[in-house]
Amino acid sequence: MKINSLLAIVLLSSLCRASTASQPVTTSPAEVLRQCQTMYAALHSYSETANVTVHSPSGVVQQRIQLRVMKPNYLFISVTAEGGTREVCSNGKQFTVYAPSVNRYTMTQTAPTLPGVLKLLAAHAQMGTILNGLYFVAGGTLPHGVSNLRLVRTEQVKRHEFATVTAVILAGKSKLHAKSVDVNWTWFINTATHEIMRTDALSSPFTIIMPILSKSKGKMVGHSVKMHVEVHSTVVKAALNPSLLPSAFVIHMKPGAQRVGSLSAGR
Repeated sequence: MKINSLLAIVLLSSLCRASTASQPVTTSPAEVLRQCQTMYAALHSYSETANVTVHSPSGVVQQRIQLRVMKPNYLFISVTAEGGTREVCSNGKQFTVYAPSVNRYTMTQTAPTLPGVLKLLAAHAQMGTILNGLYFVAGGTLPHGVSNLRLVRTEQVKRHEFATVTAVILAGKSKLHAKSVDVNWTWFINTATHEIMRTDALSSPFTIIMPILSKSKGKMVGHSVKMHVEVHSTVVKAALNPSLLPSAFVIHMKPGAQRVGSLSAGR
């Protein structure tokens, strides 16, 4: 009887250990995101290489993004896609957008802090930020109107625990698209380091007006088309607080680069 009891205890202990390994213990989804936000906000510098796929009304675009950021207002982004490369740089004084394929650039005074630099990024480089590492390093927080926050699953990958968190940000609170729509977000997070390894965003359907040739009228007429925007960003490589100097935030332009208008004047 004692031997059987001992065997039962050993078996029970083994089952408990196996259960713990296959179903890692995690906190609430809100706490997981709060820990991510706190970790990134405390960084002085950050670098990242990511593969991004954007599905939009204009088609599917594959991008390779290299990012360096350092407080208070240094930023370098290189975006490579099928149409060429675009580089954006805030060197502490100027904010520059450069297109190597046409050897042209625009320049304006940069903002004193990263939140302002991200506004310049959207206004002058037409590059919005999703709710990822760069957004949180710049001190961004989850917008108001977050709903249906859920911890979808946890899993072990190469002895590291990962959590998948989803949420919906209601219309009027997301900057994913100029037209205000609900956006469904998904984050794949390393719960040990609090790093966001993948960010997905899917807008709810919205209607745009596209010009289509009308044979009966013999001219272009507006036609309503239902669309959505979908963004998938996967981090390939990242470094927390890498040793960066201001010299890392320089665009090396080709000889004869032409400045095309003043961004501050809106041209």
